[in-house]
Amino acid sequence: MAFETGTATDYLDLLNKLKLFMTGANSPTSGLEWVVIKENSTFNSPQNQIPDGSGAIKTAANNDQDHTEIIFRGTGGVSPEQNIYFGIQTLGLAVSGYFNWQMRGLTGLLDTSPETDFLDQPGISPPAYLTLQNTIMTYWFVGNDRHVKGTVKTGTAFQHFYLGFLNTFSTVTEYPYPLAVCGTAELEQRIFSQNSINLAASVINGGGNSVTILPPGDAFPTNEASGWVRFTDGNWYGIKNMRQQGAIESVLMNGGGIAHVWPLGQTVASLAPDENAISAGDSFGSIHTVTTPGNDAQSNLVPSPGSPQLTTLWPLTVHLLDSMNILGEFDGLYWLTATGGITSEDTITDFGESPEVVHTIFQNVWRTDPWMFLALRHEA
Repeated sequence: MAFETGTATDYLDLLNKLKLFMTGANSPTSGLEWVVIKENSTFNSPQNQIPDGSGAIKTAANNDQDHTEIIFRGTGGVSPEQNIYFGIQTLGLAVSGYFNWQMRGLTGLLDTSPETDFLDQPGISPPAYLTLQNTIMTYWFVGNDRHVKGTVKTGTAFQHFYLGFLNTFSTVTEYPYPLAVCGTAELEQRIFSQNSINLAASVINGGGNSVTILPPGDAFPTNEASGWVRFTDGNWYGIKNMRQQGAIESVLMNGGGIAHVWPLGQTVASLAPDENAISAGDSFGSIHTVTTPGNDAQSNLVPSPGSPQLTTLWPLTVHLLDSMNILGEFDGLYWLTATGGITSEDTITDFGESPEVVHTIFQNVWRTDPWMFLALRHEA
């Protein structure tokens, strides 16, 4: 596992920093050996000179910024190698102020002549977006040969992404390609400074207006999510715990093609709200069913009695909403309750491991509710 923190000059430089981190170019001793198998750039080319879908570059019609696209391949850390593929494309529209990444999972690479469009690559996922800036940003990257994840500070918000395999509860034969592609937005046009309910990290609480995602088998669903996971049936399932209902975050209780992330999501679709749940008050976080951002949670997870000075880190676990299938955990990401004065960029050290392990704490994009924080583990 490798860890790096630093600054990027803008959203384009951030992708270059990630490339250098993943390929080991910044630190050959990091052990990371991801390979860039395709890279395209259209620097200084106006959008009207980029044929729609050509050269793997496809954006909204009025995108007016330079574009870079990189497709990565990893080995999966097993023998024989289990190749992992995903791509990142930069997007930008100066007049609207969005400068983002589009991220998609793949199952392979077609490299033909004439060049194969990005959207024609095999097994491609729907898009997940990361909302960024065209100015200096601080970043935290963590990765191994199965995944890369990170957090980027944009103003006072924190954007999160995860690209790669989940740690599953099954064998490689049972679940051969558990690829997750997660960001903080479901639409290309989202702006980092929007305090939208839909702007949320899919690894903890991602959402969207709609109730359902697929239908299954539809590689490009009309309804969006900020993250996706490939299931054993070959379909991409949207990762989202909630949807927007007016000014309320309402946890999804039904709908096919949806994956939840525990502990902020319901464990099964039929689970009803507990009317006798512990009152939130100034307490410790939540498993919530209906919550207005900034208000109290409906129910809570609390620390063990007698250990108020300790912070419990709960693995972020992906499960399907309409079944009992538990798919796996995000590697090195945890939910916690931000009590006792915990704020973003604080660190928590696990002294129970040798050597001890440091985690950096971040809020979920713009949210500062005590149940909306996650921990990023630095090292394996």
